[in-house]
Amino acid sequence: MRPLPLLAFSLCLLHSAQSELQPRTPATEPPPKESTPAKPLKEADVEKLLDQLQEIDSTLKGKRQSYNASLLPRLKEAGNNDDKAFALWLEATKEQDFEAQGKTATEFSDFRNGKGKELRTNPSFTGQLRLQCRFLALVIMQADAGDDPDRLAVVQEAGAYVDDFVASAKRLEGQQEELNRGALESVIARHLKMDVSARKEKGPAAYTPGNIGEIYNNMILPYFREKKAVSAINSAWNKRIEQEKAMIGITKVPEHLEKFLKERLPDLKWNQARDLFNAGQEEPAAATMVGLIKANLGHRSTAGWISELAELVKKPHAPAVGTPP
Repeated sequence: MRPLPLLAFSLCLLHSAQSELQPRTPATEPPPKESTPAKPLKEADVEKLLDQLQEIDSTLKGKRQSYNASLLPRLKEAGNNDDKAFALWLEATKEQDFEAQGKTATEFSDFRNGKGKELRTNPSFTGQLRLQCRFLALVIMQADAGDDPDRLAVVQEAGAYVDDFVASAKRLEGQQEELNRGALESVIARHLKMDVSARKEKGPAAYTPGNIGEIYNNMILPYFREKKAVSAINSAWNKRIEQEKAMIGITKVPEHLEKFLKERLPDLKWNQARDLFNAGQEEPAAATMVGLIKANLGHRSTAGWISELAELVKKPHAPAVGTPP
């Protein structure tokens, strides 16, 4: 091959360098500008749409409440009888854990006559199922409570449920597996399709049958706090403290009771005093809180209590006299 003349070679190099410096043509053309005109909603359209949504929401709530109402009688019946509770659990287990999983009727029959028969004669297990059913009925009441009479009915039933739970605790023999998990995740709740219908849309809610604190904090005390019902608040706290202590006593482990008295009890009494302070009983509640601080200088919460009480007394207050509902 003959070598390129010097001039031609130089021109080639110059052309190559210019090509590198020039911007490259994009591989694709930019998308064309949107030609479809905007179509904003008119004010009349907005109002019409909101009316439609409100109507749909009202219909949905009505259907949910109607469905929940159809479940209540059976759950209440099972909540009062171990045999009914076990029968409902067995029905739910068949549908959820066997039929839905593609298992055969023979497999379920073997389970019912084997493990199922064993569980049926276990009073701890059947007792848990009964309490679970009673609590599921309470969860439905909680979800559908709208006005004050319904809310008060939830408070009263929640109190009766906790009484039942504590009284049944000895029979449970420390076994609370079915009560320590979320009630709406239980096989009975899944069988009854309660996950959507029985969830409360707004405000505090309790879903764990074996959690006394959760039930008081989310089902019982909020109503009394809102009403600034001093006597009811005080009574509820006293009962809660008594019940939590009773549950610790059932374990018959001295170390557990000692820990409760030293750590848990001062926390409970502080929260009780704070509720009473916020309900208008500032002077006696503040005195109680100062007493708790002095008596529990080594408690893990003491520093926080001091800061909290300082903030409470700095705020302007208009004490209200609460009347128990």
